[in-house]
Amino acid sequence: MVASSVLLVIPDDVVRRRLVSAVERAGYECLGVPTGEAAIDAFVEQPMDIVCVALRLPGRDGSATVESLRWAPSGERTHMVLLGDPEDALVLQRETARLGAVTCLVGDVSDAGVLRVVENVVRQELRPDSLPPPSPEVGEQEVTRRYTLWDSTEGDFVERYLGNLPSHPGALHGDLANVPFVAVLAKLFEARATGALALHATKDKRSTTAGDSPKKVVFFQRGVPLSVRSNLVDECLGQLLYRRGVIDANVLEESLRRVRAGDGQQGAVLLSMDALTPHELRAALGEQIDTKLLDIFGWTAGTFEFTEMRPPQETVTLDTPLLELVMRGVRERIPPAVVSEVITRTLDHYAEPVAYRVAPFRRLPLPPECQALLERLDGQCTVRALLHGSAIAGSTLTAFVYVLLCGGAIKLADAPMPQVDTGALLPKDRPTMPPPALAGSTDGAGPEALQAFREGEAALASGDFEAAFSAFARARTLAADEGIYWVYLGYCRYAVHREDPLEADRALAETIVGCRLAPSAPDAHLLRARLLRSRSQWTAARNAYERVLHLDPDHREALAGLQAISSVCDA
Repeated sequence: MVASSVLLVIPDDVVRRRLVSAVERAGYECLGVPTGEAAIDAFVEQPMDIVCVALRLPGRDGSATVESLRWAPSGERTHMVLLGDPEDALVLQRETARLGAVTCLVGDVSDAGVLRVVENVVRQELRPDSLPPPSPEVGEQEVTRRYTLWDSTEGDFVERYLGNLPSHPGALHGDLANVPFVAVLAKLFEARATGALALHATKDKRSTTAGDSPKKVVFFQRGVPLSVRSNLVDECLGQLLYRRGVIDANVLEESLRRVRAGDGQQGAVLLSMDALTPHELRAALGEQIDTKLLDIFGWTAGTFEFTEMRPPQETVTLDTPLLELVMRGVRERIPPAVVSEVITRTLDHYAEPVAYRVAPFRRLPLPPECQALLERLDGQCTVRALLHGSAIAGSTLTAFVYVLLCGGAIKLADAPMPQVDTGALLPKDRPTMPPPALAGSTDGAGPEALQAFREGEAALASGDFEAAFSAFARARTLAADEGIYWVYLGYCRYAVHREDPLEADRALAETIVGCRLAPSAPDAHLLRARLLRSRSQWTAARNAYERVLHLDPDHREALAGLQAISSVCDA
């Protein structure tokens, strides 16, 4: 392809106008735009042969812009060039290789530098197979660097990504033979992690685009899977559509021939062949993401490692709710005998709920039998009782208990947590404040503490702060390492004694201790935020609300609290 048109995506108006003028004087058609959004609109209206994109752009950045342009008609064949400052040199190198750009310019963008790139592309001297692999070092004095390109198929993308992801000693990593994928998802969700989970099934013999073992990269945003890249042949879009009967073998083969010829990605090629409508393509891409993620639930072995990073911007992202996908993955992809075997080993243990991990499940729309199980999850029933006798392979309840176990939402105990008889306890006998130190504990401290906490919750729900304070004080006395008990105690202490400055300070201190003991419990940070907001400590309250949103991005009260604080601070 002889290139003759150039699109410059540069935010600086002066630099952009100067470069457009220089390229036009050299005899090429040239258009300049300031943002990624404007670049996409312009490219869709008129595809260009060369696109030079600044890495730093307002709104959609340069990397995301290139990824979006690749999906546009003719975008796969366009020569992409990245531009960036010297301090971005290492990032520029990595993104150039990852995105399949022909080169990048580091430093001040000169007329001569841009024209040199354009002319090299026109003479076909700068193309994917013309350059050696990049050096890991980029010196600031070296203005222009060029990089090897790989085929931009999804399988090759996975190979590139796995090769470029940095490894950190403290990163979440392991083997799926020891840590089920459900447990990995639970850890990332609890941490509200954003980044990439790389997986490699070395013993899996299924066919891949590169001829080696299966590899996948799952991108996460705030703990929720966003998109998946895979090198499995069966998970390629065309294969999926062929198996569903949407396209026939001839269409599949012709689309692959055009992809190899450089006509674009398979989805765009199928659209150009009128084999799919845009609506059908989007639905197929959504199903493809589900398929690629669900497959991992069936991996009984394989390494995994998580790296914090910003996920790439995708045209289609995962729409299915996470819990629904997890339940489907357990029921459809993990052999029922495996799930049943795991649960059978736990049948005669008592299921003790982990309050802050069970709480998110209580807020979700669950099947009636799962809702009923949560209602009975009080530490006084064995797993066998919760399952009404046995672990039935393939049943919804068995899958749900498996999810709760792997997610750490229930702990197994050898003894029940019996109800505490509180009938003999008069209000005057209940402690009104916790002792300065825990004098000791008894064998029954665990169940008694949980029972006291439940009494406090009931009193709080009815608006009886004094009774709630008394119950939470007893719970905290019996289980001083349970952060949520500290937080509720401090919250109720403040409600009862807010006019006493010393007691109010003590209440705040108790909520802080509780949040440190239970850093992953959204309710702990929410109660601390309420207390701080009541004391007009706006900055600290904002931080507490933001912590809630880090743990639960859709928390309505936290969102409303932040808006209210912003209104007060802006007034």
